[in-house]
Amino acid sequence: MEFVPFPSKTAPGGEARYRDPANPLNTWSGWGQRPAWLVAYLDRDRKLEEFAIPNATPITRPTYRDPANPRNTWSGFGRRPSWLMAYLDAGRSLEEFEVKNERI
Repeated sequence: MEFVPFPSKTAPGGEARYRDPANPLNTWSGWGQRPAWLVAYLDRDRKLEEFAIPNATPITRPTYRDPANPRNTWSGFGRRPSWLMAYLDAGRSLEEFEVKNERI
């Protein structure tokens, strides 16, 4: 049996967290719109947890966000990003950039 990747308009982002049992090349990171293969399974009363890849790194919510560019986020783990360091060096407070009540 030959596996063919599911066609996608954009490259997958992040680590794969869910896998298509019929075609292991079809994966989803858990971010963005659900792929068609997953929606088809879920429409047939399957549970999302059935497709989870064991030992996948959990999704980390952003703790801090750049007000000038909302795509710049930081989870609070690891090194502080350069955009945040620039604000802090300018005398702003870390609490100003905290994300509150945001869903994935």
